[in-house]
Amino acid sequence: MPQSKIGELAILARRKGAIWYVSCLNGEKPLQIDLQLEDFLSNAGTYAVELVQDGRKNNKVEVKKFRHNSSEPVSLKLLSGGGFLLKVLPVN
Repeated sequence: MPQSKIGELAILARRKGAIWYVSCLNGEKPLQIDLQLEDFLSNAGTYAVELVQDGRKNNKVEVKKFRHNSSEPVSLKLLSGGGFLLKVLPVN
């Protein structure tokens, strides 16, 4: 993905059928990124998103489900050495 930088941030997007999976590993510095879904989605519209990322409270994993328009970036705060997983599905 365009935001990836060797030694700092690795973002990968892979697809199986209509479902996209995005994974991210962050380096040492906490970051806030705006993930552009349009970088990998071929169709504009609304998508169901499942997000799993490092928790900020009690070191627990946070799981969130929401709908998101592909033209808007997904803003994510990354902890030092943290990351996230996204599952992106088209909404029928």
